[in-house]
Amino acid sequence: MKDKDILFLALDCGGTKTRARLTNIAGDCLGHGLSGPANAFIGLDVVFKQMIIAANLALIDAKRSDITFDKIYVGLGMAGLSSGRLRQELREYNHPFASLRAETDAHIAQLGAFNGGDGAVLITGTGSCGYANIDGKIFIKGGNGFNISDHGSGAYLGRIALRRALQGYEGILPYTSLCKAIMVKFDQSIDKLVDWADKAKPVDYGKFTPIIFSHAKQDVLAKELIRQTAQEIDIIISVLLNLGSPSVALVGGMSVPLMPWLSDKLKPYLTKPLGDALDGARLLALDGFYDRDNNA
Repeated sequence: MKDKDILFLALDCGGTKTRARLTNIAGDCLGHGLSGPANAFIGLDVVFKQMIIAANLALIDAKRSDITFDKIYVGLGMAGLSSGRLRQELREYNHPFASLRAETDAHIAQLGAFNGGDGAVLITGTGSCGYANIDGKIFIKGGNGFNISDHGSGAYLGRIALRRALQGYEGILPYTSLCKAIMVKFDQSIDKLVDWADKAKPVDYGKFTPIIFSHAKQDVLAKELIRQTAQEIDIIISVLLNLGSPSVALVGGMSVPLMPWLSDKLKPYLTKPLGDALDGARLLALDGFYDRDNNA
């Protein structure tokens, strides 16, 4: 097989979307693909459907639709891929690729942020998770799902804001401009809010974060909720540093808007990632390629 026919697909499968990056053996980026949510909790059939869509779009973007999946080595990170049962199901899944290596989204974020070296990352997007690799030991803090974990995440912030908006609308607590902006989304109807919440997913709560941050300058409640969310992030950063990591890379969609709200004492220990989660996923894909090549 010629080098030009060997391709690597890096996938970041999250609760909001699936991102794909296609590269060659030299590491050159050839194309990108984007599809829908693909975390571990929605079922592997749905996950692989989104992966295939993203892969095909990346091949089209790269003008390499002539390449079949059995020539593509895949590395992926998946939100929620923490239980042994899910990992086993994924290993046994009948996929069409040359090889597939999968880890949690936190794992590939850490790989990318430190180019495979030691360090800690704190993902704060729709969900959240602290992840450190120190002297060959893996430490995971959080990342156990929206229902009982994901502190300091976009979904966390959105949910506490909606609960507070409802209390404001009912006259239990002050009805601030943030409360009104949220309730307007539901035509100021408790019934509509309750019906929405009954079906809402973490990504749905996370969509309210721009509204909350937009009210941060003038609304006391918005400031309070953002400060509370930042404090949750501060706690996890402190834990990761206490484990022995010299620094922490903050990644994810909430990392930029939350940065001004974090503790000034902790900010000197935050570091810029060397690469992103897709860079980490590519390292997994390379592992699969070299293992397969060595065992051939």
